Amino acid sequence: MSFESRVINHGTLGLRPNPTFTGEETVILRSLLAGKTAKQVRKSLHVPESVFLHLLHDMWAKTGTANNPGLLVWAKCRMNSGDQRVGR
Repeated sequence: MSFESRVINHGTLGLRPNPTFTGEETVILRSLLAGKTAKQVRKSLHVPESVFLHLLHDMWAKTGTANNPGLLVWAKCRMNSGDQRVGR
């Protein structure tokens, strides 16, 4: 008897179920959503560029995005669909 696999690999679709952001990541995301540039956010947080880039890469990995515009689209879609945890 043969069974067909019905498992969807969400990793290949760029979907991540409800990622949990650190406090720093939440501050960065809120600032980017408010219209600040990445450079403005980094300067306001007073963190080295390497640390800031590491935080961004972690956020991209958690959301399945590859850059800041993708991250912002992801966040806006979540907010429009009723998931307001991003802005809290």
